[in-house]
Amino acid sequence: MDNVRNIVGCPVAGLDGSELFDARPLAARLQQAIVGTKVFSNLPHKFNLAITGCRADCIGAQGHDLSFVPATRNGLVGFNLLAGGALGGQDPALAEPIDVFVSPAQVVPTALAVLETFRDHGPREKRRQTRLKWLIRKWGSERFRSALELALGAPLDRAGLPATGPQAGDHVGVRPQRQRGLNVVGLHVPVGRVTAEQLAELAGLASRYGEGELRLTVQQNVLIPHVPDDRLDQLLAEPLLRDLSPDPSPFLRSVVACTGTDYCHYSLIDTKGEALKL
Repeated sequence: MDNVRNIVGCPVAGLDGSELFDARPLAARLQQAIVGTKVFSNLPHKFNLAITGCRADCIGAQGHDLSFVPATRNGLVGFNLLAGGALGGQDPALAEPIDVFVSPAQVVPTALAVLETFRDHGPREKRRQTRLKWLIRKWGSERFRSALELALGAPLDRAGLPATGPQAGDHVGVRPQRQRGLNVVGLHVPVGRVTAEQLAELAGLASRYGEGELRLTVQQNVLIPHVPDDRLDQLLAEPLLRDLSPDPSPFLRSVVACTGTDYCHYSLIDTKGEALKL
């Protein structure tokens, strides 16, 4: 359906000592405000939403219809807004700043205002031109910003100072957590393909060396958090980590392949299989 898709966030939220803040509670509040109501069940097109306090842009913020990214303004910690991202089709676009800063308390009402504006004013005539980017392209960012203020019934602050670094991260590798004596181990899954047997083994490793938790990334990798210092070497010596490595080659770490013929009826080629061969 043309509705809001699952909310994307940083996979090491609450674990990363360098994050501006843990955005998971805000993601949960956003979900509670959207799921279970039909108010946003008939949008002009699907809507991808992301929120993060991570400084590494591990969520690929410019690829979403709306992203809340970490920023500061006059000593306050909050988010700048990026809007209008959509990478599929023949006219891809990166989300652009719309010169808005919101505090954590403003996240939910601002997101709902964006959704209301998109629902009520987004184009519906041509299916391939119905994402939020087309409305922003038609109106311009200033008119879109004014429409948000009208929906909110209050003025919006201008954008703050971005807190995101210049390079995107994927959280692959071994990193100490903010919790003393614990580590998060990021394992690379080649082209995002994992077997049932590997998933079962990952669950076992998470239970033996961590707290039974696994986290997944936008790049389709998997993280094992809460690994104590004194058990880290044992985990790194496990046979599975030869296939799902915390230290892959730069090429394997960076290769991207679309879904391919196995699961996409638009595809003509087994792209993931060819990428692995390469």
